[in-house]
Amino acid sequence: MGVERLFDIPGHQLERYPQEVAIATKENGTWRSYSTHELIDTAERLALGLMALGVGPGDRVAIASGNRSEWCLVDQAVLRIGAIGVPIYPTSSAEDYAYVLEHSGSKVLFAANEEIHAKGDQARASCPALEHLFTFDRVEGARHWSDVPEMGREEDRPTLKGYQDQVERGDLATIIYTSGTTGRPKGVMLTHDNILSNVVGSMTRFPVDANARCISFLPLSHIYERMLMYLYLYAGVSIHFQESLDDLGDRIREVEPDVFTAVPRLLEKIYDRIVGKG
Repeated sequence: MGVERLFDIPGHQLERYPQEVAIATKENGTWRSYSTHELIDTAERLALGLMALGVGPGDRVAIASGNRSEWCLVDQAVLRIGAIGVPIYPTSSAEDYAYVLEHSGSKVLFAANEEIHAKGDQARASCPALEHLFTFDRVEGARHWSDVPEMGREEDRPTLKGYQDQVERGDLATIIYTSGTTGRPKGVMLTHDNILSNVVGSMTRFPVDANARCISFLPLSHIYERMLMYLYLYAGVSIHFQESLDDLGDRIREVEPDVFTAVPRLLEKIYDRIVGKG
């Protein structure tokens, strides 16, 4: 199939090199994985649930989380509606959360854990557009992300298909905000084509083949790892998401990845930990 929009990528993987483990995250000591088919099915059901909550084309949906499978699944659901994904750094201050949510006009926030949920809840007073807040972890008194697919209506599938058919390469896909270290976070508007052109262009230099394994650790809130996530899916690479630096070394030994993208500062931290243990 042709890949014209970012949400076409999982279908491309299913057609070319379907994976038993397309994406995976370790939860409470056990790997929770999704096959390519499960990834697509879950994203579709999430999209239907978001539609039942009133999310439509052009609406903003924020994700504030470290790297985990839920990030990828919600992102794919948002893109399928023609809505706009707004990633937020998990480490951002409560003030920056309020600013990004208000500035972007986000209608829904998916928060990783209790701490981020509290920041989102606090921001609601200044964010009139923010109607729904869900968490990836189980948090007392909060709605869990797994509730969203249950809200979807099968009779809305034709409408969802219509939304997908209307999305074009030049349409806005995401607004990525800077970390805010030099003032107010600034939103960068990127289209499907902005990111897809990098994905396709990178394939000629990509060092591994389909069925390889990778670890995704650098923040998905940054365009570098975000683009790589799509590249891995496009290339048929099994993605193992990792949130914490604390057990990154253990995870590398366990997964034995064929590819692991990093920046110099991360490599320095890994080296320091190895030396410290020695």
